[in-house]
Amino acid sequence: MKKVNLERYFKLFTNDEAEIFFDNALKQQQIDFVKRDIPDSKFTEYFFNEKDLPFVEHVNECLKEKESEETLNTLEKFKRKPFVFEFLTFVLILLIILLLFSI
Repeated sequence: MKKVNLERYFKLFTNDEAEIFFDNALKQQQIDFVKRDIPDSKFTEYFFNEKDLPFVEHVNECLKEKESEETLNTLEKFKRKPFVFEFLTFVLILLIILLLFSI
């Protein structure tokens, strides 16, 4: 493996959950990159050539869209169960009342 001067590259950080999607998207776009794990962190550091930055930006935007879609899907599942929120509110109120009477 040849030595790469990382100082000439542009950095991007991603978390563990996004790493697989990001790697596959970069390979599919045929973007050359160097990846380095950050010790004691859940993030990975990526390095790119300046000429590849527009493609990397596109991949990054797609990643953000995918994450927001997953977040919306999770929220929709929570909204479909309206009694869960009401039940948790009831339990919280009950605990507060019990705490007040125990003092």
